Amino acid sequence: MTLRIENAAYMDLAAREQWLAAQAARGWYPAGSFFPIWRMKKGPPRTLRYALTPRRDSGALSPEVRALYQQAGWTYVRDAGEFRLFAAEDPAAPPVFTDDDSLACSLRGMERRLWWATTAAGLLLAAVLAALLLGCLPALAEMKPLALDEAAQPPQEQYYTSDTHYEDPSLTVDIGEGRIYDTNYVYAVIRIADPSQIRTAMAYKYNSSRTVPGETMATANNAVLAINADYHNYYDYGYLVRQGVEYRMRPRREWDVLMIDQNGDLHVIIEPTKKKVEDWHAANPDLTVVNSFNFGPVVKTDGEWRRMHQDTIQNFFQIAGAKQYARMAVCQLDTLTYLIVSCESVLDEGSSGMTLKEFEECLQEVEGKLDGYEIKLAYNIDGGGSTTMVFHNKKINSLTNPKVRDLSDIIYFASIYSE
Repeated sequence: MTLRIENAAYMDLAAREQWLAAQAARGWYPAGSFFPIWRMKKGPPRTLRYALTPRRDSGALSPEVRALYQQAGWTYVRDAGEFRLFAAEDPAAPPVFTDDDSLACSLRGMERRLWWATTAAGLLLAAVLAALLLGCLPALAEMKPLALDEAAQPPQEQYYTSDTHYEDPSLTVDIGEGRIYDTNYVYAVIRIADPSQIRTAMAYKYNSSRTVPGETMATANNAVLAINADYHNYYDYGYLVRQGVEYRMRPRREWDVLMIDQNGDLHVIIEPTKKKVEDWHAANPDLTVVNSFNFGPVVKTDGEWRRMHQDTIQNFFQIAGAKQYARMAVCQLDTLTYLIVSCESVLDEGSSGMTLKEFEECLQEVEGKLDGYEIKLAYNIDGGGSTTMVFHNKKINSLTNPKVRDLSDIIYFASIYSE
């Protein structure tokens, strides 16, 4: 969720409708309003027309009236002050008001109510502002981006609304599950308000051999959701950046690189070399790598599912890809919107594990559950005994696997909302 302020006058319905349509084109949809502020929820971008119609009374819209609008191609969205808001996907849907006179007649009927309502709202706003200036009220809620080396604040318990959902104005997490190829899987859809909310943490310091349980690391870093990273202290090669600090520039071709930039967008370098990494930076001078990981392979990029590496290198992934393992994928769905998918292994009761090809089909199945979202990029990260997903400080995947290992690092999502 996020808050947005519309830049149109209250009675300029055409301008307000155009503003709402522009928000939908960016993937933001009304979830509540108090003019001129809208509470917006994130979703796939869509082309919509909106219509604001004057309310004739304060009661709920009847099912019969809703049905009439629906037949004309208009879906009721919600009430917005003295108006009811409708949306239409069909560009040929007829206007709600077929002429200016009928609209003007409806507007005149609410002018007196509006005068009293706006006068009362103005007095209330003046009183609130005065109280804030005098220090009589606590500060309003805020969302402040986190510095790279700044600790996140603990998430507030009231925003964990169930065992599968967290939502505050800066962060939404939805957990789902499924089963394919005789194997259970868990997935999480994450939406954040600021790129600083996708972060990494090490168990101790760089080059340390120390490892700790995933739940311990998630709790210590105030993560809402956390997963294992690439177990960076197991090897001494790769292109490694964590929270803006570059630790290594020794990429190896058999370990595809995943990078997260300062905007929260994911990028990959397939079969990386030092020159490929340098060339990527030269081609993207406006982008800064905040975090990078060495594992792979890349499962989907540029809109295409890659399956296995189709070259002559007999690397680790071509061998391990044919075996049935617990696996973990990090995916980007949209701007500041991500998908994490984890499948179980043969060590989990009732599961067989997945080959890389089966795991790719698992990702495709999850994609079909996401209400219009498409996976833009998918990256296979460390799996096996490392496979860990923590929500609300509890591990939620592979709960019956007796061989879960401690971790050297995590990727996590943190809240920036404070009241």
